[in-house]
Amino acid sequence: MADDIMADAGPSAPDDIVALSGGNALGAFHGGVVEAFLDHGILPQHVAGTSIGAVTAALWLGGPVDGAVDRLRAFWQAAADKSGFGLTTTWRKSALTRALLLGRAGLFHPSFPGFLAALPGAPADDHLFDTRPMHRLLERLVDVDALNASPTRVTMLSLDQSSGEVLTFDNRSIDLTIDHVLASSSLPLAFPPVLIDGRPMVDAGLSENCPVRRLFDHPITRPTRCWVADLWPARAPRASSLDEVLGRTQDLAFAAQRQWALEHVRTLLDRADANTGPVEFRELILNQTDWEVGGKAFDYTPASLQRRWAAGRTAVAMALAA
Repeated sequence: MADDIMADAGPSAPDDIVALSGGNALGAFHGGVVEAFLDHGILPQHVAGTSIGAVTAALWLGGPVDGAVDRLRAFWQAAADKSGFGLTTTWRKSALTRALLLGRAGLFHPSFPGFLAALPGAPADDHLFDTRPMHRLLERLVDVDALNASPTRVTMLSLDQSSGEVLTFDNRSIDLTIDHVLASSSLPLAFPPVLIDGRPMVDAGLSENCPVRRLFDHPITRPTRCWVADLWPARAPRASSLDEVLGRTQDLAFAAQRQWALEHVRTLLDRADANTGPVEFRELILNQTDWEVGGKAFDYTPASLQRRWAAGRTAVAMALAA
């Protein structure tokens, strides 16, 4: 059932549902995906996002749809490391080192005591960076009223740091705020937890980086295309350096989450009754192993962001052509 071809489902256009995974700076790929969707007139019925996927969903649907690309580009322009374009591997490694030590001015900057908390006698701290710049940026770019009134259902995932429970924040059941977006993208140690109803919430990418399962928490009764936009490839040549091993370790950890989630959903669909509409899965995977460096999720160089955005557009075009 899960692999039925949409063309066999009849002349009516299928519903579209979209999962957007986490991956920090790799999320520029999602911008290209959104731009290609808009070019092809695709407006999903449901979008689920984790971490930078939740940020993308808020920028995409938090305002007039025809302004979504402008909002996404403004976000990535603010995030970019403009000290160099980043065409060489050496420069990209230098840029990610700066991001890990000094932050990104448009998104996060070192907090106090931050790194100093590791020194004897220093006051305790639970994070290294302050994310107030990103809060201000999202407040400027995202119209939360439009996000909550969107005809598209938007689901964001976050993880309770104390209990380990994954929570879903959905514009069909609550009014989403910028705090909900930040709660989904607050990577522990790097960023502070966000208190939601008194609960310390952090990045759900630790347990559910690809939120495809959340697209199926209600009956699927019509022919449906499920787009899975993920930033971590499962396949790549054997790693031959420490830098490549670092990159592949991250790839495998998150790609395994995607594969498990898709297997879970396909099993559910195979067990479903005859009223379940046929579902076609379209995986859009960012795979630039010949370009990326080991700490790629913190590489905000303009060259890398542009390549990832272009890869998102290409992935959608190839999926539609297929």
